[in-house]
Amino acid sequence: MTAGTVRRATPDDTAAILPLVEDYWRFEDLPGFEPGRIGRELRRVLSEPRLGACWIAESGARAAGYLLA
Repeated sequence: MTAGTVRRATPDDTAAILPLVEDYWRFEDLPGFEPGRIGRELRRVLSEPRLGACWIAESGARAAGYLLA
Protein backbone atom coordinates (compact mmCIF):
# COMPACT_ATOMS: atom_id res chain seq x y z
CA MET A 1 0.00 0.00 0.00
CA THR A 2 1.31 3.43 -0.98
CA ALA A 3 1.12 6.12 1.66
CA GLY A 4 -0.91 9.13 0.64
CA THR A 5 -0.07 12.77 1.01
CA VAL A 6 -2.11 15.91 1.56
CA ARG A 7 -0.78 19.28 0.50
CA ARG A 8 -1.99 22.77 -0.34
CA ALA A 9 -3.17 22.88 -3.95
CA THR A 10 -1.74 25.29 -6.49
CA PRO A 11 -3.16 26.56 -9.79
CA ASP A 12 -1.19 23.79 -11.51
CA ASP A 13 -3.45 21.25 -9.74
CA THR A 14 -6.60 22.51 -11.48
CA ALA A 15 -6.65 19.71 -14.08
CA ALA A 16 -6.23 17.04 -11.38
CA ILE A 17 -8.91 18.47 -9.07
CA LEU A 18 -11.54 19.28 -11.71
CA PRO A 19 -12.64 15.63 -12.29
CA LEU A 20 -13.05 15.21 -8.53
CA VAL A 21 -15.22 18.32 -8.40
CA GLU A 22 -17.30 16.92 -11.27
CA ASP A 23 -17.69 13.61 -9.40
CA TYR A 24 -18.95 15.53 -6.36
CA TRP A 25 -21.48 17.47 -8.43
CA ARG A 26 -22.75 14.18 -9.91
CA PHE A 27 -22.94 12.54 -6.47
CA GLU A 28 -24.97 15.46 -5.10
CA ASP A 29 -27.06 15.61 -8.32
CA LEU A 30 -26.15 19.27 -8.82
CA PRO A 31 -27.11 20.66 -12.23
CA GLY A 32 -25.07 22.89 -14.50
CA PHE A 33 -21.53 21.55 -14.28
CA GLU A 34 -19.59 23.25 -17.07
CA PRO A 35 -15.93 22.13 -17.03
CA GLY A 36 -14.63 25.29 -18.69
CA ARG A 37 -16.41 27.65 -16.31
CA ILE A 38 -15.78 25.60 -13.18
CA GLY A 39 -12.13 25.10 -14.16
CA ARG A 40 -11.65 28.86 -14.57
CA GLU A 41 -13.24 29.57 -11.19
CA LEU A 42 -11.23 26.84 -9.49
CA ARG A 43 -7.99 28.19 -10.98
CA ARG A 44 -8.99 31.66 -9.77
CA VAL A 45 -9.49 30.44 -6.20
CA LEU A 46 -6.19 28.55 -6.32
CA SER A 47 -4.44 31.67 -7.62
CA GLU A 48 -5.90 34.15 -5.13
CA PRO A 49 -5.52 32.98 -1.50
CA ARG A 50 -7.88 35.71 -0.26
CA LEU A 51 -10.73 33.84 -2.01
CA GLY A 52 -10.20 30.53 -0.22
CA ALA A 53 -7.93 27.56 0.11
CA CYS A 54 -7.75 24.08 -1.34
CA TRP A 55 -5.87 20.97 -0.31
CA ILE A 56 -5.33 17.95 -2.51
CA ALA A 57 -4.94 14.37 -1.29
CA GLU A 58 -2.76 12.20 -3.49
CA SER A 59 -2.17 8.48 -3.60
CA GLY A 60 1.02 7.97 -5.53
CA ALA A 61 0.78 10.30 -8.51
CA ARG A 62 -3.04 10.24 -8.55
CA ALA A 63 -5.39 12.83 -7.05
CA ALA A 64 -7.62 10.99 -4.57
CA GLY A 65 -9.55 13.81 -2.90
CA TYR A 66 -9.70 17.50 -2.18
CA LEU A 67 -10.94 19.99 0.40
CA LEU A 68 -12.03 23.40 -0.81
CA ALA A 69 -12.80 26.07 1.77
